[in-house]
Amino acid sequence: MSAIGDVSFGPCRACCRRNLIPLIPQRGDVIWTYEHEVIATLAGTVAVLRCAESGDCIYLGPDGCTIHERAPAVCRALSAANNNSRVREMGGRLAFRA
Repeated sequence: MSAIGDVSFGPCRACCRRNLIPLIPQRGDVIWTYEHEVIATLAGTVAVLRCAESGDCIYLGPDGCTIHERAPAVCRALSAANNNSRVREMGGRLAFRA
């Protein structure tokens, strides 16, 4: 287990597919170490992981996350096997509550 915690996602890849994964420097994400893009939102600009042409996370491989050991804070906070109240589905996309 790493100092920041370890989450076993098992076979689930729901959060990795067609969702924008935000990078949160305040929670330890070092933005420049990830392939990312900056998008405009009503709240300002946000860095998010880059997506493949399919819309899936650029780091999603055939066997799951290819950067699990340094996954972004949002990914570490989620457990696909145990959805918690901080995540809810909105129109086919996940919305992350603070």
